[in-house]
Amino acid sequence: MGIVEFSVKRRIAITMFTLIVTLFGLLAYRDLGIDLFPELEFPVVTIVTTYEGVGSEEIETGITRPIEEFVGSVSGVKKLTSTSSEGVSQIFIEFEWDTNIDAAAQDVREKLSWVTDYLPKDCDTPMVLKYNITNMPILQYGVTGMANTLELREYLRSSVKTKLERSDGISQVGLYGGKIREIQVLLDPVKLKATNTSLDQIRQSILGNNMSMSGGDVVIDQKEYMIRTSGYFENINQIKQISVNMSKQGQLIRLEDVAMVRDGFQEMKGEFRTNRKPTVILYVMKQSGANTVKAADGVMDKMKEMQAELIQKNAAKIEVQEKEMLSCKEEKKRLEVQYLLKEKCCSFINIHLQS
Repeated sequence: MGIVEFSVKRRIAITMFTLIVTLFGLLAYRDLGIDLFPELEFPVVTIVTTYEGVGSEEIETGITRPIEEFVGSVSGVKKLTSTSSEGVSQIFIEFEWDTNIDAAAQDVREKLSWVTDYLPKDCDTPMVLKYNITNMPILQYGVTGMANTLELREYLRSSVKTKLERSDGISQVGLYGGKIREIQVLLDPVKLKATNTSLDQIRQSILGNNMSMSGGDVVIDQKEYMIRTSGYFENINQIKQISVNMSKQGQLIRLEDVAMVRDGFQEMKGEFRTNRKPTVILYVMKQSGANTVKAADGVMDKMKEMQAELIQKNAAKIEVQEKEMLSCKEEKKRLEVQYLLKEKCCSFINIHLQS
């Protein structure tokens, strides 16, 4: 008995089997994750090394070239390019598509462990990064308001960021843009020369007075307590009063005697604006394998709940729309429309040929 004859004679059984398959398909479709891009990991490893206050030529000779000499011998390397700019060294290593990128990244880390001794002592530890298209933010918000972006950024970091990170499917919530607080020490070269004080003395004095150390353990009434000395600065006056040198007459030379200490902002080399107003960008990244639509809907619902609080804080929420990227829902609707149009066109062509 063939499958066609069996289907005709056993109509009820075939109908029940079809309904069961359809039911399981609907249940699977309900739990099916929706994403804008497939989970694709490019065979590219990036090595980023930062060294603040150093020019591009020193970055190239002291960091980029030594690292290139060591990592260039990793197996499977197809192309190696680098960029040396002020304070940053970036090396891009492209592998063949059939290369295990996790193993390749581990080989790169092993090579970097050999070259660490040849790098400048004050530079940061090189970071090995892999590029995955799913690591792109699923939502971005431009937030404006409050007295300045420093106050706005601190409020978003302490209140909004922590609440959004508790949403289902969210791995990270970050901030960029706006002013960042910085304690600035502006040295007077004339006073430094008059007091015979060097820059290294000032640096060591600031670092030595701004640290926390363990003082060991002490036992009292059969109970053991840990002693810790906390020496972090709490205000600017404490920074001004630290001693940096001693005069020939035996008098202490304090930092305020040779420099001006002020509470300022980090140097801004770019500025973000929303509707022509200074803004802080809040971006949201989802967990690997999480449903993008559900994660985004959860974040947007929480943002609506916090909207009243944001308005009370004089912070208006404005979503930043990315022109080059459609949302998952819009992409799904676009594909459905294209499918229907193609189906209609094929039907029209078939009818035209038959006529």
